[in-house]
Amino acid sequence: MVYHYLVPELGPDIRFRLDWSKPLSEYLEAKELGLETRPVFLGPLSFLLLGKPVVSGFVPLRLLDGLVEVYAELLERLAAAGGRRGSAG
Repeated sequence: MVYHYLVPELGPDIRFRLDWSKPLSEYLEAKELGLETRPVFLGPLSFLLLGKPVVSGFVPLRLLDGLVEVYAELLERLAAAGGRRGSAG
């Protein structure tokens, strides 16, 4: 099986920010229809490891702290909207 995905291009000047509109609206729409969903996201470490450095010698893992902050915000907003923690697997 072959998987295709968009490869993020990462460099030292990138700043991550959360665009919450799409995941929130889709989660709330499902909730209004009586569907209890479990959003699934690629984790920050996997995101960086799958990314492509745009500057020779740049190590994308240097961006981990800033990306973790954005993921924390995402999880906080999801919890505030009624999301529950699920178990992996």
